[in-house]
Amino acid sequence: MGFIPGGLAVNSNTNTVYVTDPLGNELVIFDGSTGHVLADIAVKSRPHGVAVDPATNRIFVANVGNRSISVIDGFTKQSYRVALDADPRDLAFDEGTKTLYVTSPAANKVFVLPNNAVYLIPSVAVGTFPDAIAANPITGKVYVVHRLENFFYAIDGDRNLSPKVTGECLRGGPKDVTVDPVTNRVYMVSSYSRYICAVDGVTHTATEFLFSKEAGTGPFAIAVNVKTGVLYVADESRDTVFIVDGNAHVVSTRLAVGANPVAVTVNPATNKVYVANKADNTIHVINGTTNGRISSISLDSSPVALAVFPAANRIYAVTTGVGSLTLIEGESDTVVRRLEIGSDLVDLAVNQITGQVYAIDRADSTLFIVPSDASQTLAALPLSAAPTAIGVDSARHLVYIASETANNLTVMSEDGAVLSSMSLSSPTDIAVDYATYSAYVGSRLNTKPSVNVIDESRLKDTISLGRGATDLAINPSSGMLYSAHSNGFVSVTSLADGELRARIQIGATAADMAANPTSNKVYAVLPNSNSVAIIEERVRQFRGIQESLNLQDARQVLQNGKPADSLSRLEGHPERRFEIRSINIGTTGQPAVGQEYNIEISVKDNAGSSVAHVYIVQVVGPEGDTVLVDLISANTAAYGAILSSWVPQMPGSYTVKVLIWDTVTRTPTPLSLGAEMQVQVAT
Repeated sequence: MGFIPGGLAVNSNTNTVYVTDPLGNELVIFDGSTGHVLADIAVKSRPHGVAVDPATNRIFVANVGNRSISVIDGFTKQSYRVALDADPRDLAFDEGTKTLYVTSPAANKVFVLPNNAVYLIPSVAVGTFPDAIAANPITGKVYVVHRLENFFYAIDGDRNLSPKVTGECLRGGPKDVTVDPVTNRVYMVSSYSRYICAVDGVTHTATEFLFSKEAGTGPFAIAVNVKTGVLYVADESRDTVFIVDGNAHVVSTRLAVGANPVAVTVNPATNKVYVANKADNTIHVINGTTNGRISSISLDSSPVALAVFPAANRIYAVTTGVGSLTLIEGESDTVVRRLEIGSDLVDLAVNQITGQVYAIDRADSTLFIVPSDASQTLAALPLSAAPTAIGVDSARHLVYIASETANNLTVMSEDGAVLSSMSLSSPTDIAVDYATYSAYVGSRLNTKPSVNVIDESRLKDTISLGRGATDLAINPSSGMLYSAHSNGFVSVTSLADGELRARIQIGATAADMAANPTSNKVYAVLPNSNSVAIIEERVRQFRGIQESLNLQDARQVLQNGKPADSLSRLEGHPERRFEIRSINIGTTGQPAVGQEYNIEISVKDNAGSSVAHVYIVQVVGPEGDTVLVDLISANTAAYGAILSSWVPQMPGSYTVKVLIWDTVTRTPTPLSLGAEMQVQVAT
């Protein structure tokens, strides 16, 4: 560019990029498509931060050298200045409230300029050297980070300051901050840290995300794409931009259960969660939607492992001490049968096709094979070593048995015939991915912490971990592997590329984990605190912050994965300002999974003049769940057309629905009848 840039902002409506030149005292304007310079605007002394109001196309520039803010009309290039009593540095513009926030490190405060920065209202005093700042246009909160101190503040619309927020991931001093208004998450990067700090916008709890495996990184800036949830981290020490999946995994709640919970399983068909409490001989049943406890099932002895057969709505528990297999009927959550086998049962697994149950006894080194109704023992087969964990590949009818003491993994057929045996260092738990027919075996050994990937009878790959895995769980819906560690963290690894996507702090070692592919929740039992940590895997289903709309109610468009009443309650009483003439998918052939398509909407304005309005594009999947909601603001005259992008994730019949409202507020007015079309997606 020929100069050292100070700050950067983008108007997403006009695809224009604004960059400040502190040494040349200019604002340089680029075309976002071509990169060509469109204009140079002279500003005052040492411009640094810059922000844009995309609705009015006003640009705000912080002039560090003369204590002022320049307000520039992006169309006419005319400007005026607002004087401050201290040097400004960074800017954040809240599109929802039309308020500009300005940090002043020298004065240790944040200036607040409402009404498009026409006048000042009393500033907010914050901690030492407030630096970067970002705003959430939905919640109206503004987040200020302090580079010299390891904390940040949240400021609400009434200028109330939150308690000081700290966290391990802020060590080294936060350097930049960005907000994803769709998920209400705040992301920060700190000097010389390999982690992104993801903060819940409601609870202000922080979660670490590893973005670089190499030490010595120097993250300088972070940005988020609100449509995709992808994060971009600029590393000045390596001249690199890291691209990170920001569809974060967070601990959404922690439930108190019985004494010493050691096992958990999920029935995705009924959305019930079962927790085995070893010390009080009970199994707690939890509603997976509300996270509330439904009932408690009493047993004769201590349960140590659970398994579920959703097809028959059956739950199985093995107990230690007396050695028994208990069958629970899932409709009423009552004990149906108790089969006494073995003496020290430690784990079990179910073939999800045949319903056959496999239980292992550590003291007697025995594998028990039991039918689905638990009426008898079909076989009791000796094992060569004391077993630790068991897993079943239902598709290929393989049984995997790990022995931590013998450092090996045995592969057996469904009738118990040994097919092979391989040496593994300290195997602890087994999880099977039915999408790839691979078994994942955790290793507790800290000298070589890893998860071993087994394909039938061979070691196919090894996923390196920062610490030994005590337990594993797989979410087949998202293709994520969860591994619990003794330091109170859970690692989230993509099965597609083996890359670590997140590290979640749950505060204690998990004894067992289970994933619900229907709700994308993962449950980790914590024996020492008698609780269950619920990890929520947030799938991005809502997007479209494209204009300065009040989007408080827009977040309610999705409710439990299905359309909220607010999306359809006004459909039958429109003002008919607009006519939706057609909906098309931009392809000549049948849409296919994994390909991006444009949803093309042709609209006629019956009034014949421009008026601000919002298109609501909704895609409903084959199972009735909403897979996309796109809000697109416009000011279109007659016969306008809009585009919305969509990537189908599974084959089947989809319904594309379109509505037009005047805004997305608590009292929206419909401007058209709804329209929809059916789309068949191929594999």
